[in-house]
Amino acid sequence: MPRTTAPTTTAPTTAPTTTPTTTAPTTRRKPTAAPSPTLAHVHETREDVAVISETPPHPPREETPEYAAAHHFLVYEKKAPCDVCGVTVDTLHDPQVNVWKATALETHHWPIERSFANACDPLKVHRDFPSVYNRVTLMQFVDSPANLKVLCSTHHRSVEHGIHHLLPAQFAVQKYLLDGYLIAATTRDATQVRARDDQIMQAAGMEPAPAPAPDSTGPATATATPPAAAKPVRGRASSPSPSPSPRPRPRRPKQTAPTGSAA
Repeated sequence: MPRTTAPTTTAPTTAPTTTPTTTAPTTRRKPTAAPSPTLAHVHETREDVAVISETPPHPPREETPEYAAAHHFLVYEKKAPCDVCGVTVDTLHDPQVNVWKATALETHHWPIERSFANACDPLKVHRDFPSVYNRVTLMQFVDSPANLKVLCSTHHRSVEHGIHHLLPAQFAVQKYLLDGYLIAATTRDATQVRARDDQIMQAAGMEPAPAPAPDSTGPATATATPPAAAKPVRGRASSPSPSPSPRPRPRRPKQTAPTGSAA
């Protein structure tokens, strides 16, 4: 009988499953900027701020009895100091303490200005000041000691230092500044203020000192002087001597035939 062989069956091959590899996105690091010569010194920064205040309707401003009582308590009974410079009503006339030359101790509505009170929501104010829970208690709070900040006249109303004219960040940092450093200036005195602030920063080691001027008393450096040009001879200008002309050739004497007598 013929030998039969079983057919070979080839198992179906399945393609290997490959898990896609995920690579983290490459983030390009921002190059480090070179130190700026400007930032190494006191420099001018101009701020754009809103200059039109949209004030809600309010009655004419007047000093309420609640405000008068709160002001008297803070300034004359408690003798609270100016929140920036520390001068009190007792040291106002002491020039060693009153270095900002203030003329009075005043009180400033903070954080709610009285003219803005009608635009405030009592429930939002209640979150920070629980004594406020309706419109009546809000108006009582506005003129109370809890909403008044004691300031000298300089740090209350002056253009360069007063809370009414500076940005919040500028005003708040004043009490922590180095002695004599001014955080703001008017256009008129900006150059002088910046020069004085530079000196304060240099004395504190926070700013490089200016390069010393060259010493004018040192040994003088010899400089090579070019040779003096020949002085021209006064009188008639001399012209260049002409080249010698060739010597003329001697002429040969002309020869004539001798004349003979006839024979």
